[in-house]
Amino acid sequence: MMPGASWTFDENGQLAPPKSFPHHGVLLVSCVTRPGSARDDARNRIRACTRKAVEQWLELPSDAITFISAPGLAPRLMIDGLPEPISHEAGFSLAAVNLNGAVGVDLMQVQPVPDWQVVARDYLGPDVGARLRDVSETMRPLAFARAWCELV
Repeated sequence: MMPGASWTFDENGQLAPPKSFPHHGVLLVSCVTRPGSARDDARNRIRACTRKAVEQWLELPSDAITFISAPGLAPRLMIDGLPEPISHEAGFSLAAVNLNGAVGVDLMQVQPVPDWQVVARDYLGPDVGARLRDVSETMRPLAFARAWCELV
C-alpha cells in the first residue's frame, strides 16, 4: 500500500520536504499564492504543483494526469481514471488524492465575494446562481459558501 504524503509548495514554487500523512494512499498538495493573485493564476498554480507532486509520488508520466473543470461540478484531476478534488482560497490552494476511493476538500472563508455571479456561473451552474440571486445581500456570503462546499 502506498504511504500517505503531504506536499507543500511556497509562493516561489519551491517544495518543502514532503511529510508523511497518517492515511495510506492519500496525498495532500498545498501551495501558497501571492496576495492579490487572480483566480486563473491560483488555478494554474495548484494544477502545476499537483501535477509535479503526483508525477513524483506515483511515478507517473505527465500524460497520465488530466484536469477537468465544468460548471456545476467541483474541479477534478483524473489520474488514470482516479478523481481528485482541488480547492482554492485567497492565498492558498489544496488538492487531495485518495488511492482507496473518493475524497473531498474545500477551502472557503465566509465573506462577500465581489464576483460571486461569475464564480456561480463558472462553477455552480445556472440553477444555483438563480437561487443565490434570490438571497438577501447580507445572507448571500453564507449561502454562497454553503453552495460552494456542497459541490460534488
